[in-house]
Amino acid sequence: MAAFFVVALLLSINCIHARAQAGTHPKRFVIWDEHGKFGYIDETGRVAIKPQFEDANPFTEGLAAVSIGKKSGFIDTSGKVIIPLQYHATFPFSDGVAAVLTVGGTGYPCAYINHAQLTEILSRGVKRRPYSQYRER
Repeated sequence: MAAFFVVALLLSINCIHARAQAGTHPKRFVIWDEHGKFGYIDETGRVAIKPQFEDANPFTEGLAAVSIGKKSGFIDTSGKVIIPLQYHATFPFSDGVAAVLTVGGTGYPCAYINHAQLTEILSRGVKRRPYSQYRER
């Protein structure tokens, strides 16, 4: 019975996140298997990207942040790694940019990357530029 409620909760969360998937990208929803690995299903419920990730986030702007081991990066809706799993943490894209942690620990240095992997490293005491300066035009 508890498993039913967990599945129902996850489906509800995935429906909310589906609204964040803009454009013509196929919709993908996060799932996990009995081994605790994450993957994605399509709108029909078929496995689109087999469970293989230790952590996975919903798709935003056509990319999803995923982790294997202690490294994170981004995949597209086909499961192809687009931005290599080289970061200690990744956060979803918004307005064309995503925050990433380049080293573990304190959260610094932090960087913003865009879809072309152009990076701006930030560190303590450095004045941050507006997101609009990193957005793709």
